[in-house]
Amino acid sequence: MTKIFVSICCFSDQDILNTIEHCFQQALKPSQIILGICLQYDLKDTFFKKYKNHPQIRLIQIDWRKAKGPTYARYLITNLIQDEDFYFQIDCHTRFFKHWDAKCIYQWFITQDPKAILTNFPIPISKMDAHENYPLNKSPSQFFELSKDIIKLGSIQCHTKDKKHSTYNLSAACLFGKTSFIKDVPYDPYLIFCYQKIEQQFYAIRLFTHGYNLYMPQEHLIATQYEKSKHYDSHHSPIFVPNNKEEQDNSWKRVCYFYGIINKDDLPISYQNDLDLYCLGNIRSLEDFFNIHHQKNVIQKIKQGFTFKNNKWSYKSNNNYNCTNIFLKKIIQDHNYFKLNSSSDNLCFNWNMDVKNTSSTLQHYLKKNVSFIDHKKKLYQLFYDNQITNGIPITYFNTEHLINGQNYFLKYAHHNGGNHVFIYNQIDEIKKHISHDPNKAFIIQEEIKQPLLIDHKKCVLRIWLVLIDNSFYLSSNGVIVIHEKKYEPDILNKNIHISHDPHKVCFESFKSFDFYSSAFQHLQHILTPICNLFLKKIELKANCFQVFGLDIVYNTKYEPFLIEINSWPNMIMYQEKYKQLLNEFFYHFYHDLIIHQINKKEIQSNYFTQII
Repeated sequence: MTKIFVSICCFSDQDILNTIEHCFQQALKPSQIILGICLQYDLKDTFFKKYKNHPQIRLIQIDWRKAKGPTYARYLITNLIQDEDFYFQIDCHTRFFKHWDAKCIYQWFITQDPKAILTNFPIPISKMDAHENYPLNKSPSQFFELSKDIIKLGSIQCHTKDKKHSTYNLSAACLFGKTSFIKDVPYDPYLIFCYQKIEQQFYAIRLFTHGYNLYMPQEHLIATQYEKSKHYDSHHSPIFVPNNKEEQDNSWKRVCYFYGIINKDDLPISYQNDLDLYCLGNIRSLEDFFNIHHQKNVIQKIKQGFTFKNNKWSYKSNNNYNCTNIFLKKIIQDHNYFKLNSSSDNLCFNWNMDVKNTSSTLQHYLKKNVSFIDHKKKLYQLFYDNQITNGIPITYFNTEHLINGQNYFLKYAHHNGGNHVFIYNQIDEIKKHISHDPNKAFIIQEEIKQPLLIDHKKCVLRIWLVLIDNSFYLSSNGVIVIHEKKYEPDILNKNIHISHDPHKVCFESFKSFDFYSSAFQHLQHILTPICNLFLKKIELKANCFQVFGLDIVYNTKYEPFLIEINSWPNMIMYQEKYKQLLNEFFYHFYHDLIIHQINKKEIQSNYFTQII
């Protein structure tokens, strides 16, 4: 007896109960029907109780929060196939024409092709009564779009009774053929959160290159609901289909590798698994697929930046950028690699410290990813919790162990660049200051002993650390900020210890001092464990970067102490020496880091030193 395996993935849609009932009712031989179902729902829900132990239903149950899209669910279902002769893939909100099972087998048989697969977008359920006058559909001769973001045919309505294979895109809601095809060309479990351009068109191309032929059936076999369904948990509260934009984008990158648009090295490591198992076939080529639709050198054109839409090819640079920093913008404009585009859509490079999503090819991290660094109490507590003390000033989180006569800096958590930093040497004065706003987070740090002086004045090194491609790079130069007044430790004057008024202080190049080599080497040493800690703490993203500003105080032994880190340092300064050093940083940031990362090349730089 001929058996049909019916694949149904369902995301908390109770209409699946009607689909199951109608499936058996309308079949000519219901005893020969096996349903494989992936049910993604609230596991406490009981709506499916009626069918949980049905002898003709094989069931996979997944908590709805762990759903990864229909392609992954259909992959899981294929593992339930046993000895069934035919495979029929449908949606969970489907209705069936009478004797649908016999019609499917007959439509497949009359193709007289052992590698035939029937597919079309089903008629809407509301049109079932008028199905005799309602056209079927197949793919057109022209592509809907060809670009680095999508390769896809559309569909056109058709009344043809052509028995030859006449379609080259498939419907995931109606796919019928011998079960051998799904075993020969299995669904790729690494393609998650995927929909039409991957689930339907890419799988159709895989089938084509493996030698399978898609046919439009000569009559309607099933109907489906195209309106979006509402989903609820066991308490009837609304739930929504999970999505992960980053994994969705990585899935498309995997498809682009199979198409030949990108190289293997451009794929995240976890998406490089089993490439030979889920690749295109070798019976027919991808170029054969394009030739049938009268297109030549498609992949080459896409890689060159061309796009096909509205029946014509056009070129538009994909290297659009937005930059809010005047120094970096001038460097970008001078080198013509990017074209200015202030829109947030399809940006290749985006220097914007207030980004709301991570949709650009290369951009800043979201504030939520790095904001813990700007909260001084959380940051220094993190250092102490992880036993990082080398290069960290002695830091207190309360006033219990302070002693009179020692200089202390009282710093409030969310203020950077010297703002809201106060110097005291009497415990009572510190307590009095804190009592004015007791709910405000703070730290207290001891003054660095034997601070390095330049012209008898205290000084601070401002230098930049870049996180990009999951590695940290330290700029080899920075700004030495020399305080306004001569150092007198017993005089608690901000102009001696804290203030950096750009009109009154002196700025010098870090590299210009004879202690540079030793001081820079010591700095790399203390930053290594800190960067390792940040890698564990930050939710790393391959398409994001961050420039951190470090404020360093040295002692007379050239030992560095990290007194402040800013996730969004001030990178605009019009004082001439500072301006020169910012231009130097941005020149190398652009040429050594950004361009290499955009082009997926190994980062090599004489200006930046890789810490980890």
